[in-house]
Amino acid sequence: MSKTRGGKGKGGKKDSAESCEVFTRLKGETRVCFLDKELFEVREGVETAGQLDVISLKNPSTLKASNYIVSGDGKSITELLQFCQPHRSWFIDESIQADGNVYLTTQIDPLFLILPYLVESCSEMASPLDSFLVDQDFPDIFRLQKIVTEKQMDRISDLKGNGIVKGFKYNEEKTLDWLTQKCQRVTKVLRDKKIFVGQGAMSATFISPDAINETEDAMNYLTYAFSIVSDYISEDLSGLLKKKLGIEDKVAASVKRKSSKTLQDTTGKKVKKENDENAFAETDLVKEKAPEVKLTTKEKALAKAATGTKSIMSFFKKK
Repeated sequence: MSKTRGGKGKGGKKDSAESCEVFTRLKGETRVCFLDKELFEVREGVETAGQLDVISLKNPSTLKASNYIVSGDGKSITELLQFCQPHRSWFIDESIQADGNVYLTTQIDPLFLILPYLVESCSEMASPLDSFLVDQDFPDIFRLQKIVTEKQMDRISDLKGNGIVKGFKYNEEKTLDWLTQKCQRVTKVLRDKKIFVGQGAMSATFISPDAINETEDAMNYLTYAFSIVSDYISEDLSGLLKKKLGIEDKVAASVKRKSSKTLQDTTGKKVKKENDENAFAETDLVKEKAPEVKLTTKEKALAKAATGTKSIMSFFKKK
């Protein structure tokens, strides 16, 4: 992937956290990317500074393929996201690029990518990184060995062995503590930025920052932060984390209310049967009070002639 034109030159500096770059693949396809400037800073003075490797790894939540960018020195990895909208194109120099998608990079903790392999292979016994970070479908997983540190691995596993050969065994308690800290940090960011996380179709544009602090409690922020972190872990681990954080399952509560309503409708039939007599009585009273309509001789003759005939709507009923 080579850069043809962008917000800064090779090895240049920029004050913003991101820079807009235009990259052209070997096949001549052009993509517009917003990249973290740290990817360029890491590449300074490195022989492979001209390359940003896009690799495919297993998504830790869906277990499907997702794209990531590894820096030129191989010591940093970011997640590559794609923003799609129909009927969008780019004007690049004197040409028009039909593919108007936008590609963004976000930082990702490599432990999220390692966790599925650690849980699968190292739940019973310890194993070195180069032994369990092997995947035929995603061969680039081995590159995480150079990115992750032993200190980071200690947050989700127990270190076994000394010397050159060191193994790691999955520790569920450590992992949940690590994920809890992640949720707390995300919660702090949401509060500091005064991001509205309440339920309902309300826009933060029409809510003052002071009102947000007054109305939103800590659990709302924690629940929102939990939903963000859950996008990077398995469903089973997400359930354990939710229990540890003490977050109530609001979806289950709504289903429960619906079930209660169904039961109420079922029991309501008995009440309706008990009140049927009164209902019929009231109907009879209405009928008795209704004045009788006197028919003319012509109307009586038409009614007599229509006896035994079908309504025209009966021919349109489902068979």
